[in-house]
Amino acid sequence: EEAGGDVDLDEGLELPPTGLNTSDICHQWGSKLKIKLQSQCNIMESYNKQSLKTMQQHVTSINVKLCKYRTQKLEQIKKV
Repeated sequence: EEAGGDVDLDEGLELPPTGLNTSDICHQWGSKLKIKLQSQCNIMESYNKQSLKTMQQHVTSINVKLCKYRTQKLEQIKKV
């Protein structure tokens, strides 16, 4: 990875032997690039799922606190 979280897609994509024709070289490089991109997509999908789960937990926690606060305020109003 580069600074700022960007992924260096050239890393690990060394040039193949010169005996191959251009089409084969492009196909090999494209296949390797596709694998790297799919791996990054899988990592991002996992991160997004975890972030969503964390956000849902925070929203639930806030909702519980809000309900408690409203109940307390309602009880105070009833006492008046």
